[in-house]
Amino acid sequence: MSTIIDEGSLRFIFPTNWPVIKYDETKFYRQNIIPTASNSKAVDIIAVPNPELNKILMIEVKDFRGYATENKHRIISGELVVEVIQKAMDTLSVLYLANYCKNNEFANFVTNQLTPPIKIELVLFMEEDAVTIPQGNDTRSKLRIQNKNKRIEELTISLRQKLKGTVNIRSKVLNTDRINARDGFIVKHI
Repeated sequence: MSTIIDEGSLRFIFPTNWPVIKYDETKFYRQNIIPTASNSKAVDIIAVPNPELNKILMIEVKDFRGYATENKHRIISGELVVEVIQKAMDTLSVLYLANYCKNNEFANFVTNQLTPPIKIELVLFMEEDAVTIPQGNDTRSKLRIQNKNKRIEELTISLRQKLKGTVNIRSKVLNTDRINARDGFIVKHI
C-alpha cells in the first residue's frame, strides 16, 4: 500500500514507509500560522524518505499546464525561484515552531531521529504542457522541447546557487518527464 497525495490534477505516490504530509493543509498551519502570520508561505508536501538518512524532502508543486503564457515571466525573471525559496524557509520555521510548541502533528518530521545536521532537499515539481513531435520531425517542436529542458536546467541552477552555498539545502526541478526511480516517489496525471 502506498501513501497518495493529490495536488491539483497531479497524484503523488509515496512508499508506505515514508512519513508524508500535505503540509499546507495541516491543522497547525491553518489554525495557528495563517491567523498569526498571514503572509507566511508553505510548501505543498513534506516527506521523510528514510529516517536513517536524516533527510527531509519538501515539495512545491506548480502545475502550469494550460497556463504557460501567464507564468512565463515568473519563470524567466527568477520570481518563481524566490517564491519557492520563501515557501521552503517559512515551512522550516514552522516545523521548528511546532516542535518548540510540542505539537505532535509533525512528530515524524522533527523527531530526535532527524537531528542536525539534517539533509534538506527542496523539489520544485513544475509540470508544463507536453510537447509532442509529429512524425515528420517538426523542427519547431524539437526547439520547444529544447527550450523546456533549458528552462528547467536554468531553474535548477538558480535554486542551487541560492540555496546550496548559503544554507546548504539541496534542490532540483522535476516534472513527470524527468522524475526517475532514484527520486523514490511517482507522480501521475489525474
